[in-house]
Amino acid sequence: MRQITHSVIKAHFCKHITLTRHKYKWTKRKMAEALDMDDRSYAYIENGESACSAATLVLYLVFVL
Repeated sequence: MRQITHSVIKAHFCKHITLTRHKYKWTKRKMAEALDMDDRSYAYIENGESACSAATLVLYLVFVL
């Protein structure tokens, strides 16, 4: 189950997080700061190379809602 969750997050979350960043016209660095993470970790998530943590997902949902 865990691998399925990570695959779904990697496949879909990266698209949503990128669209949100573009909507606000933020740099990757600014978005990383908003999600309380470093630039490199954020880039891995946005590029679909890594899944985000539960804490990052919650911060993102609070941010967009």
